[in-house]
Amino acid sequence: MLRLCLPLCCAAACLAGAAPAGTVIQNQASAQFSLPGGGAGLVNSEPAQLLVNAVCRVQVTPDGTPQAPGQRLTVRAGEPATLRYELSNAGNGPATFTLSAQALDGAFTPNLTTFVDANGDGQPQPGEQAEQLTLGAGASAAVLLVAVVPAGASGAALVNLTAQCPGGAQDDNNVAQLVATPPPHLELRKAFGAERLRPGDQTGVTVTATNTGAGAAPDVVLEDPLGQQLDAGLAYVPGSARTDRGRLEYSADGASWQAAEPAAVRGVRVQAGTLEPGEQTTLTFRMEARPSAENLLLNNVATVSSVTGEGAQASDTLDVRFLPGVALGPLGQPLAPEGTAADGQTLVFAVTGEPACFDHTVQNTGDVTDMFRLSVSVTQGQATPQLLGAAGEPLPQPFTLAPGEQRQVRVCYDLRSAQPLTAQVIAQGERGTSNATADLIRRVETQRPGLRKTVSKVGAPDWAPGSAVTSGDELEYTLSVTNPYAQPLAGVQVLDPLPAGTEFVSASDGGALLGAASAAQVAWTLGDLPAGATRTLTLRVRVGRDVRDDQELRNVFELTSSELPAPLHSNAASAVVWNTAPLLSKTLDRRDAAPGDLLTYTLTLKNPSASTALVDLVITDTPAAALKYVTGTSRLAGVPTADPAENGGELQWRVPRLGAGESLTLSYGLRVLPGAAGELLNTAVLRGYGEQTHAVAVASNRAQVSATLKLLNFAPLGDVLGTVYLDANGNRRLDEGETVLSGARVALAGGRLALTDSRGRYHFGNVDLGTQALRLDLGSVPAVRDPGTQVVQVQGLTTVDFPLRALAALQVKRDLRVQVGELTLTKRLTEIPGGYRVTTTLQSPVALAEVAWTDPLPAGAALVSGQNVRRERLSAGSTTWTYDLRWSGPPSAALTDPVLKVVK
Repeated sequence: MLRLCLPLCCAAACLAGAAPAGTVIQNQASAQFSLPGGGAGLVNSEPAQLLVNAVCRVQVTPDGTPQAPGQRLTVRAGEPATLRYELSNAGNGPATFTLSAQALDGAFTPNLTTFVDANGDGQPQPGEQAEQLTLGAGASAAVLLVAVVPAGASGAALVNLTAQCPGGAQDDNNVAQLVATPPPHLELRKAFGAERLRPGDQTGVTVTATNTGAGAAPDVVLEDPLGQQLDAGLAYVPGSARTDRGRLEYSADGASWQAAEPAAVRGVRVQAGTLEPGEQTTLTFRMEARPSAENLLLNNVATVSSVTGEGAQASDTLDVRFLPGVALGPLGQPLAPEGTAADGQTLVFAVTGEPACFDHTVQNTGDVTDMFRLSVSVTQGQATPQLLGAAGEPLPQPFTLAPGEQRQVRVCYDLRSAQPLTAQVIAQGERGTSNATADLIRRVETQRPGLRKTVSKVGAPDWAPGSAVTSGDELEYTLSVTNPYAQPLAGVQVLDPLPAGTEFVSASDGGALLGAASAAQVAWTLGDLPAGATRTLTLRVRVGRDVRDDQELRNVFELTSSELPAPLHSNAASAVVWNTAPLLSKTLDRRDAAPGDLLTYTLTLKNPSASTALVDLVITDTPAAALKYVTGTSRLAGVPTADPAENGGELQWRVPRLGAGESLTLSYGLRVLPGAAGELLNTAVLRGYGEQTHAVAVASNRAQVSATLKLLNFAPLGDVLGTVYLDANGNRRLDEGETVLSGARVALAGGRLALTDSRGRYHFGNVDLGTQALRLDLGSVPAVRDPGTQVVQVQGLTTVDFPLRALAALQVKRDLRVQVGELTLTKRLTEIPGGYRVTTTLQSPVALAEVAWTDPLPAGAALVSGQNVRRERLSAGSTTWTYDLRWSGPPSAALTDPVLKVVK
């Protein structure tokens, strides 16, 4: 059997298998046969060799035909579209292919460019544009065909990508379809809710994005950064952002975004998604102007964008400021146009010495509270302006007005010459605004009309104005009006308000009663008052029952005329009501007396008024000639008080105040003098003034008491007493603050001696009546002038004082006075040879159970006489302690501070 073996492929077949170019293909046939009788045999042919040549083949996918395009893209007019292909080298060797693109028939012709996607990102990149591509056998690469659709294009167009081998073989069935749609167009509007915003107010912000194109805008983002506004003082109002679609996001730093609203918002945006043609999205929020934003122009820019690259910006400007304003004009007309006749006031006539007043209204016409000041500029004439409130009170400056608020002000001119007056009143706001109005007085006279008013008590011709009246009394007021000018006064009117607490009785010349009882007034319409003429009017009133004591019935009438619209006022005529008078009673501790007896009188003062106190009361007592006041015996309400003033045989005490309904007692002692006989009559009266008016003296009843003199009850002996003191002012009276001298020796003719006590007082009892002589021992007192011997006529109780005058060497160095409650401590330091004399006086209105007094000596001083430490019980009144010390130190250190401990 013969078997023929052939190679697996022929040369053509091997070529078809794309053997690499340059490959040698060897082919040899062999025959195998069987030998008869067994065995096999093999016969080979001569080998045949074939060299494989390079064959170029190219393949591009995806394929496509005009009838069945391999790719279909929807493209917005004016935008690029990218078609993605894969090119493969299907030949048996490396080849460089030529790339070309063709626009086939269609509704538009795109601009075509080929790219080799070297980085494989599927997007054309700069540097990747290519018209040739070299690939090894079996290799492939991504090829991009970018088609730019003309603006305004619509409909469909076919494009094709062709890849060609150098030898002409090509792949050209790669048709794709482009469908052009209209592009989107985004427009943006932004607006603040107001062109101007006051600090502290809020405004809305509206940002609206609209797709006005014919194509959809995908992934639209509406964004409004707020950082610059926040830094300038325009703050986002928390929680105020709203949108009608999409998702709100916020930024706390202006860069990153989050869904939750942070504490400080520096940006707001909306992820709006796709806006179809004609659709829009709106973002709204609110902003508040802080004080730091005042007087700033704030611009804010918002943006809208889409992944298509479409975008827009919009901005708006907000003026942050107040608009202050002020208007000033005649009363009720603050908005009168500036500089017009309506913006001024005119008085035809005024009088020097009488205020000429104009009422004005000032208004805050701005939108912010402001503080205002008014000033007056007199441009003609001479006058002093005064700024007042509506009620005539001084105008506080500056004053505050809220927006729209008004205030009435009055400007009164004190005219100082007969020149006409022109003035400008100016209102100035602290925020820089101002407004003015004009005041004009055409004629000024230097003489005012004669206005005189008097009052009399009906039926009491001896009654003097200012004296007291009681309920039921009738008072008649006389009003006199004189025109002093050379021309008549027109439209003269007189108005007389009735004093409070009075009732109208009658009025002359047709005077008419007007108003309620609590505000009644009588008016006269006199018409014209000729030049130089005088009119006299009368008004009669009755004092009412409900008036209180010390109430002043004060009456002033006023005059106006056409030329003098501001009221001129007359003098005041007054009477004071006293329905109750103070009461005074007097008692005596005994009815029988003899020469030398001490009689104690007690006066009881009572103020029966329930409404007012009496002040500056004077009690006057007129004792009989045989009675002599005893020094130091006066007690007011049981407390020692000053001795009375003695004048012409009268004793006068002064009481500062006696309250309503209060009573007070005054006691004092009188000594019966030798030679007294018969009845000893003693009469007292009280006079005071009302606390409110202090305009009328109120006299009490007369209080009298008498004592009967009984002689020969004892021997005719008398007492001599007196005080030794330094008479600093030389008036020979012991005045407050003058130094009394304790321990001074007084000698009575006949050899009797007496020492002065702590109050400087001495006493000789049982002294024969008649002439006696007394002398002061100069060795017992500081260096003083010799007072000489005093000769007196002793009659009962006789007073002989020794007012001493210090020599030049006796000088007061320093006084110390301390007031603690009711206690007064006075320390006086006087220089004596080799040291000082210290005199300390303690005054107390009440008795003191125990007084501990220590007066430290200056360092290095020595006590010479007296005591600087005492502990004793003291009676009410004045107590004086004296001691001497030796001291050579400086005078400024000689006076020390005493220590006083008191137990009442």
